[in-house]
Formats: sequence, structure tokens, C-alpha cells
Amino acid sequence: MKSSVFISSMGVIAGIVPYIGVSRILVNLLNGIEESKVYLLWLGIGLLSYILKSILYFLALSVSQKATFSVLKDIRLRMLDKLPKMPLV
Repeated sequence: MKSSVFISSMGVIAGIVPYIGVSRILVNLLNGIEESKVYLLWLGIGLLSYILKSILYFLALSVSQKATFSVLKDIRLRMLDKLPKMPLV
């Protein structure tokens, strides 16, 4: 469960990076910088971080689901162990 929280936190951080990229692009536009390399760099960084955020979100959800269903399996198995010991009446 801790790994799911960590992966999700990394996804949130990766999700902030595109906004930083947009702010850098706007600052460069306002400063009159006309080099397309600068804009392509920040667009690439933003796109890669958005993809990373999506992958990390998927992984965190997957780890969380596995942990949840593992706990449910254990609960059901313990219930099955107790079932024969219960009275029929």
C-alpha cells in the first residue's frame, strides 16, 4: 500500500511539470524570444511528464487494487475456516 501512495505522489509531481512548462513558454513569449528550440524543449518536457503522470497513475491504481483484493481474499479465507465451526441452528 505504501508503494501505491509513493507512486501516486510521483505521478502528482509529474502532473505539475506541464504547468511549469507552459509558464516558461509564456515567459519566453513575453520576453520576445523567437528561438523555436526553447519552445520545443518545453513542449517535449511537458508532453513526457504528462505521459509519465498517466503511466504512474495506472501503476498506482494497479498496485492499490492488488493490495485490496489480497486483503479481501484473506478475509474470505478466514471466514471459510470459521464456517464449519459454526452451529447449524
